[in-house]
Amino acid sequence: MGKMKVVVLRDEAVRGESVAMAAGNCRLHTWAVGQQGQGLGVQGGRFDCANPVGFRVQLRKDRKFLPDEVIGESWGYGNGAIRAYGVCKGKGTYFGETRSDTGNKKQGDRGVRC
Repeated sequence: MGKMKVVVLRDEAVRGESVAMAAGNCRLHTWAVGQQGQGLGVQGGRFDCANPVGFRVQLRKDRKFLPDEVIGESWGYGNGAIRAYGVCKGKGTYFGETRSDTGNKKQGDRGVRC
């Protein structure tokens, strides 16, 4: 697999100052997959979480009757958004998934067809 570009966008609610966070505000988010030519990209992240743990964003190809294929993956820590990139692997449905080390996960909309 080739080099992966990772872009970290900081959560606007956290600017180095102390921030009080109420229980239950922690959330994962995964945006829809974007396509440019044969290239695919997805952005996901973890927001308003008091516990600093790792998370990853995966770009996946939906495969019926088989485990989904991971075609791109990036890792982050704490709060923020990151991007994962990959290349089309044939016609099919692609989607993104954000997974926290706490065990939670959030899938984005399915729909890109190369």
